[in-house]
Amino acid sequence: MTIPFSHLSLLGLLACGGPDTQLTKFYPDITVAPNSIDFGDVVKLYEVGTEIQILNAGRAPLEITSIELVNQVHVDEGTVFVVNGDPVELAADDVLTVTLGFIPTEYLAYSADLIIESNDEDNPIISVPIGGAGIVGSTPDIDITPRSIAFAMPGSIEASTSGQFTISNIGDGPLSILDAVFTGPDVFTLVTDPVGQQITQGTDKLVVVEYTNPDPLASGHTGLLTIQSTDPDEAQVPIVLIGGDGGGGYNFPVAVIDCAAIGEVNPPDVIILDGTNSYDPKDTEGTNPVSYEWSLTYSPDESLATIDFPTDPAFEMRIDLAGTYEVQLVVTDSNGLSSDPTTCAINAIPAEDLYIVLSWNKPSTDVDLHVVPEDSEDVNCKYFGCCDCFFGNKVPAIWTTEGFGECVYALDAQDGYGPENVNVEDPDDREYHIRVHYWKDYGDIGDLKATIRVHVNKDPEPIAIITEDLSYNNRWNVGYVNFVDGVGTFVDGEGIDDNASTRSFDSTCSAP
Repeated sequence: MTIPFSHLSLLGLLACGGPDTQLTKFYPDITVAPNSIDFGDVVKLYEVGTEIQILNAGRAPLEITSIELVNQVHVDEGTVFVVNGDPVELAADDVLTVTLGFIPTEYLAYSADLIIESNDEDNPIISVPIGGAGIVGSTPDIDITPRSIAFAMPGSIEASTSGQFTISNIGDGPLSILDAVFTGPDVFTLVTDPVGQQITQGTDKLVVVEYTNPDPLASGHTGLLTIQSTDPDEAQVPIVLIGGDGGGGYNFPVAVIDCAAIGEVNPPDVIILDGTNSYDPKDTEGTNPVSYEWSLTYSPDESLATIDFPTDPAFEMRIDLAGTYEVQLVVTDSNGLSSDPTTCAINAIPAEDLYIVLSWNKPSTDVDLHVVPEDSEDVNCKYFGCCDCFFGNKVPAIWTTEGFGECVYALDAQDGYGPENVNVEDPDDREYHIRVHYWKDYGDIGDLKATIRVHVNKDPEPIAIITEDLSYNNRWNVGYVNFVDGVGTFVDGEGIDDNASTRSFDSTCSAP
């Protein structure tokens, strides 16, 4: 019988194999060099770097599963020691290069451990100690103003317009300008080139940039000029260049006022101006909020309304008189470029059918407003009597009991200008007499001009504006408002009454 060759080969193999047969298993073997790093003394804010080599000295693949810094001392979330190296699989004899940077931010000694984890069974975790110190040294500090330049459109394609910015060194070491790089259309040029210049401590360099529009149909252009220098923590500073309207190449910030939230305004009142919905479309991460600039562009002539917090995103504003107010908001982005202005009109409408406001033109004076209804059959209404609605009798009780309406002395100004305000709700069909008394001058000697504004039937526009020159202690008989069938009309008074200038309170009146 003949045995096939393949069977003989198999038998031979079986005969050679025995209980002492050895199979070789391959392993990864990690080697890291160097095994520690000392950056030494480095001037604050300057950066130095080095490398670590990770070698697979074994015969099986080495899996680097983690590379991270731990046990950091005087380090804020990795901003001092910087590691660039990702987990990877290394074949036999392959090398991974990990770069490390050291940027001391203070005059301190820093330390950390670089931990490398792998599938090396003998050394699954390698720890490389790292150290360094920040020391005093000469450090330049670049400051560029402004960070944006707006160019007017040239008059023709041959013409050009120019703008300028200043490079200052506010540090304590020499600052070298390494490069100036334009990005965008080729319409901006440097007239004075700062590249290669060294700016000593406390000095500056003026740089002129020129804008030319080669396209007569273009409305503008947008470009970027980046200044590169030896500033250790701000090596590149961008400057936005806007020619004309920017040609659509720049996303300007947008000012937004929440006018709808103001609602109905009945003076005197306090409103909230809210511009927090303003935004910079470029700032998708919300890291560079816009800055705010509010202004009051229109208000009634005698109003003393002001914007007390013009740079706040939202704030309260006092509306003192009836009439129209207009506020404006402009927001500016981190490049120093501003939005188009956004405005909001506020119509302050009297809530009462008779609304009277007094103002005057001198500080440090006290002028008082009085409103007295026409006598009834039972009550003789007098100036300074129980019917008089003024600062000493702010809500006269007798008005309600006699059916005169409801009077509220809403504003009382004692230190100049006014306004003082009396409001009458549900006035009866009768005359309501208006008086003004120049009560105190507080040493501000001389005549003043007083102004009365009269509104009726909730109309934001006054039916009468009357002025009069007053001397100290004068009483002014302004006139009266006559209501007939609920509709008020104004009738002029007799002017100054010098013989009734003194005042005496009726002690029987309830004065809140």
